[in-house]
Amino acid sequence: MNCLENIVGLKCLEESSVSGLFIEDLNGINLKTAANIVDSRFVSGLDLLKAKKEFATKAVQQDLSGAILPFFRVNSIIDEIEVGNFKTNFLSSVALTRGIKIKARKSRLLRLRIKTIEIRIEEVNFDHSVEIIDGNTSTSFPFTTDANGFAKINVEYLSETDEVFLVMDNATIKPLDASLKTGCSCYSKSTEFLNAWGWNGSTTSTSTFGLKAEVLAECNNEKLYCLLGGKMGFAILYKTGIEIVKEWIASDRLNPVTIIDDGTEEFLLEEFKSEYKKALKILVEQIPLFLSRIDEVCVVCNQSVYVQGTP
Repeated sequence: MNCLENIVGLKCLEESSVSGLFIEDLNGINLKTAANIVDSRFVSGLDLLKAKKEFATKAVQQDLSGAILPFFRVNSIIDEIEVGNFKTNFLSSVALTRGIKIKARKSRLLRLRIKTIEIRIEEVNFDHSVEIIDGNTSTSFPFTTDANGFAKINVEYLSETDEVFLVMDNATIKPLDASLKTGCSCYSKSTEFLNAWGWNGSTTSTSTFGLKAEVLAECNNEKLYCLLGGKMGFAILYKTGIEIVKEWIASDRLNPVTIIDDGTEEFLLEEFKSEYKKALKILVEQIPLFLSRIDEVCVVCNQSVYVQGTP
């Protein structure tokens, strides 16, 4: 995940570091050391450091997942709707982008998954496109209608925001009229986390203008680790150190650093393991209180009461 790439930085690349920590802060670890221990599996010492940091970041996420499970249930798909019910009459062409507006319940982790989009227009064997407008981002999905003016796109688009628009330029087409299905025009028990409207180019409408969409309310749980990222610095740093030293011990490179066995590698490995254990313990102790404040939709407490005592 891009949000965790710079939690720990590399001074030799002049990288920024969210945590203020750098791999070179580790005792005995620097670019020169990496260059001496790197073997045929890596292009360079720098390649080794970057690869081990990336692996360590994933490993810390895995360890945290195990720590989260006893206290919280992290939901995935929590709601779904099918928007659009095709009628039999075609609408006139107009110089507007019309379609569907979809909004998810306000949540730090909840996002919209647009799975499929169906299109029905009067024009047959016709090339056109649907646009998904997601905040400041617009993504185009081309399609070609068949002999009946029908097309279906498997989109699998996960939104960045909690509100998206699915629209087509209607200047050159005549879309089939399509109404909203019952329950899509307002919040209800069956669509508690999703809301949908037709969109006429400037405001909501009762028609979806030739479009039908299958939409899920999905928790983007990768964002959970982005929110935790600032607290993961020391854990990622020492886990990276562990992985680098393990590579040092296993290296088939022959030079004074790898041949001379003065116990340095074993000492560093034990030191980094000890520090990682401490860092992970502190992080895990902070998780329940932190998660309880994040998102009541996607992160649900497994216990009626969680008590953290202080000595």
